[in-house]
Amino acid sequence: MEQFKTLNEVGQPDERHALLDAVTGTQLTLEGLHHALSQLSLSSSAPAEIQSQFNVCRNLALYTWYSYSLDPVAQLKSYILIEHALDIRDGSRKRNFKGLLKRAVSERWILDAGFSHVRQTPGDDQAYCKKLIGVLPSLRNAAAHGSNALHQNAVQCLALSADFINQLFRAESLE
Repeated sequence: MEQFKTLNEVGQPDERHALLDAVTGTQLTLEGLHHALSQLSLSSSAPAEIQSQFNVCRNLALYTWYSYSLDPVAQLKSYILIEHALDIRDGSRKRNFKGLLKRAVSERWILDAGFSHVRQTPGDDQAYCKKLIGVLPSLRNAAAHGSNALHQNAVQCLALSADFINQLFRAESLE
C-alpha cells in the first residue's frame, strides 16, 4: 500500500527502483532518467499549451524517481495529451479519442516513419498507426481506471507522445 512520505523521505529515491534494478540487472539513476527525458522534445510548431503540458508530463516522469507510483499517472497524462493535441489538430471538438485517431490515420497526419521505435512494414506505411486506433484508447482507459501494476514505462509513453504530436504539428502538414 502506498504511504504518505515523511518530510525526511521526500528527497530520497523510491526504494522500488533498487528492487527493479536487482531484478532487471539495470541501474536507473536520477541523472539517467533526467537525461532520457531531456532528449524528448516537441517541435516549435506544436501549440504552446501542448508544449506546456508535455513539460508537465516530463516533470511527472522525472518525479517517479522519488515516488515510483507516479509512473502510471505520467503515462495517463501522456495519453490525455495525445488526445488533446488531436482535438486541437482536428478543430471540431466533436470526436472521441478513437474517432480522432481514425481521422489522424485517414488524413495521414501520422505515419509509421514518424515513430522512432517502429520498424516500417513494407507496403503499408501506416500499419502501426492503424493499430494505435484501438490500442491508445484502451491504454488510456486502463490507466484512467486505476491499477496496482507498477512498471517503468513513462519515458516510453512520453517518447510515443512526442513522436505522435510532432507529426500532428509538422510545419508542412499545417499549410
